[in-house]
Amino acid sequence: MADFKKLFPKVLDSEGRSYENVPGDAGGPTKMGIIIAEWKVKGYDKNKDGKINENDLKLINEEDAYKIYKADYWDTIQGDAINNQVIAEYICDWGINCGIKLAAKKTQTILGLVADGQFGPKTLAAVNAANQKDLFNKLVESRTAYYKAIVANNPSQNKFLKGWLNRTNSFLFKDTSSDNIA
Repeated sequence: MADFKKLFPKVLDSEGRSYENVPGDAGGPTKMGIIIAEWKVKGYDKNKDGKINENDLKLINEEDAYKIYKADYWDTIQGDAINNQVIAEYICDWGINCGIKLAAKKTQTILGLVADGQFGPKTLAAVNAANQKDLFNKLVESRTAYYKAIVANNPSQNKFLKGWLNRTNSFLFKDTSSDNIA
């Protein structure tokens, strides 16, 4: 079975560890990839000034980020129950970068399921039953097309395309099914 602890360092490598507020980034201010809107919902008043804002976001640490990514992304896709580590990592990372419902819908579409954005037992079973290399290749193809469509629809986002594609292509398929045999 897949393990989030193996993915988390990769997430931080992709998202960065410092506070950023990049002009044109729809997510707005971020730290470790956690956007301000998400921190307002899932976070807390770290500096204890009575409000949750960018100053609190600047103070988040790896433990805070780990908890959010594990609960809101990995657990949402039932990552611990996905047989192939790379497939679990890829779907989770796509969710982190583009939204977990979108990643679930795209995965469901690839698998020929109703694309409802809910990663339930049918989606989990289909992921585990699929030819893993074929599924991985289709996930990469779909994610690449998704990013290119963003830029085609909004050319101002082209400045992010190279990074998105680098992230997409940073995952390499590995058949990890034999890693789970005791």
